[in-house]
Amino acid sequence: MSLVYEIVDQRDIQKKTKARYPSAVVVAKLLKIANAKTVLDVTYGRGRFYKWEKPQTLIGVDPKLWKWIVEPDIFYQMTVFRFCREIAEENIKLNQVDVVVIDPPAWNYGIRYNKRDEYAYIIGTPQTIIEQGLKAARLLNSRYLLLHFNKMLDLGEKVYIIQFRWFAHYLYTENKNKSYYILYKLH
Repeated sequence: MSLVYEIVDQRDIQKKTKARYPSAVVVAKLLKIANAKTVLDVTYGRGRFYKWEKPQTLIGVDPKLWKWIVEPDIFYQMTVFRFCREIAEENIKLNQVDVVVIDPPAWNYGIRYNKRDEYAYIIGTPQTIIEQGLKAARLLNSRYLLLHFNKMLDLGEKVYIIQFRWFAHYLYTENKNKSYYILYKLH
C-alpha cells in the first residue's frame, strides 16, 4: 500500500457536509480505509470523533467519565497505563481490535495550565500516552493505529496522512492551526 498525503481544511468539510465536528469526517474516512469494524480509542473523551460514523464496535478508555457525544459500546474508566497493564495481565480480554485511536490531550504547547505538571502525573504527557497507546495496539495485535497529533511520528508504516487545518475565530490560531491524522499499518 502506498502512502497518501492529503491536506484538508475544516471550512471545506463544513461547507460540503455541514458537520458540526469536522474531525469526525476525517476519522470516519481513515477508519473506512482501514476497514475498521472494531475500534479502541484509548483517549476517548466525549467521543466526538465518531459523530459522523460510528464503527460496528466502539471501545473507549479514559480516566474521566465525560458527557458523551457518542456513547461507546464498552467503556473502561482508567488511564491508558492501567489499561495496558490490565491487558498484559489478562484482566481485560478483547477480541480482534482493528484500529487503536490515540488523540492525546493538551498537545498544543502554546496553552499553559497552572497545574499542568501535577495533571500530567495523572493522565501522562502526550508522548507517554502515545507510547502506551502503541503498546496497547501491539498487545491486542491491532492491524492499524490512528494518531491525531501536532507532528508526524515514526510509529509504524504510514498508510494515509491528513494534514488538517482548523480555525477558531475567537483564538489567535495562525501557525498553530495544523494537526495530523496519521493512519499507521502495524503488521
